[in-house]
Amino acid sequence: MNLEDILDLDTGLKYKVYHEFTEYYELSFFQKKNELNSEVEKNTLPLLEEEYSDGIGELIYNDDDEIVFDPNQEIEEGDNSLKVKRIYTSKTFINKIKGKIIEYMESGDGEELEDIIEWLGVYPSHCGFEDLCEKIDCDFDMIEEKEFLIINNKEVEGSKLLWYTFNEIDYEEQNIFFEKDV
Repeated sequence: MNLEDILDLDTGLKYKVYHEFTEYYELSFFQKKNELNSEVEKNTLPLLEEEYSDGIGELIYNDDDEIVFDPNQEIEEGDNSLKVKRIYTSKTFINKIKGKIIEYMESGDGEELEDIIEWLGVYPSHCGFEDLCEKIDCDFDMIEEKEFLIINNKEVEGSKLLWYTFNEIDYEEQNIFFEKDV
């Protein structure tokens, strides 16, 4: 968002702030849930090979704390990403960020909110907006959070997958934007 547009916003209003954080991976593995039978008996499933379970993600564990998989479902592989979308409300964010914009404009050059965020030393992360609020000392309340995998350029809610892992992070990005809370 353009800094001049932010400076024109009404500081007396409460705003909804949207934070989207995406991690892009070079390699990932996953299994989709069986639509006909989404419940699996984890203690009867075979062990998952280590090449699939290495990395970060959400896996299935049996009662012996071993990683398992559904042998009746294909293990899929791809270059996918993980996106976390959070919505916050804040009464003080606009006022506080305006102060930082004015300070930044006196010493830096840039025209977008991302320039301020970088100048403040807030880097893309799952908690990027919370980190920004800590830096500028403003209030916030998280009102919604959703996690998606982006598979073949389509958002898929994590709940639609049986398990997934990501390896070899390529890069990450975040977007923060806001609107009046009605």
